[in-house]
Amino acid sequence: MAKILIVEDEEGFRRQLELGLSTLGHEIRCASSGREGVDVGARFCPDLLVTDWMLKDDIHGLRVIQVLRSILTHLKAILITGFASAELRENADSHGIVAFIEKP
Repeated sequence: MAKILIVEDEEGFRRQLELGLSTLGHEIRCASSGREGVDVGARFCPDLLVTDWMLKDDIHGLRVIQVLRSILTHLKAILITGFASAELRENADSHGIVAFIEKP
C-alpha cells in the first residue's frame, strides 16, 4: 500500500481522512500546518501528499507541494480547498496536482 501524508489544519477533517485511508491499509502520517508538513514529509518520504490549500501558518498547500517535490520528485499530490476558484484550479494544474477536491 501507499505512504500518505495528510496536511490539514482542521482536526476533524484531518482525522476523517486519516481513518478512511488507514482502513484501506495505507501507512498514514499527519501534519496540522505547512511547516510541520514539510518536516514530516522530508522524514516520512510519502508516495502521496493530500494537503489543504489554505493552512493557518505562513506556508500554504501549494508551497508544501513545491518544497517536498524538490526532494521527492516522484511525489503525487491532491489539493483540498473550501475556496475553489478558476485561478486556483489553473495554479493547481501548473503544479501537477493529480486531483482537486472541494470541501463541502
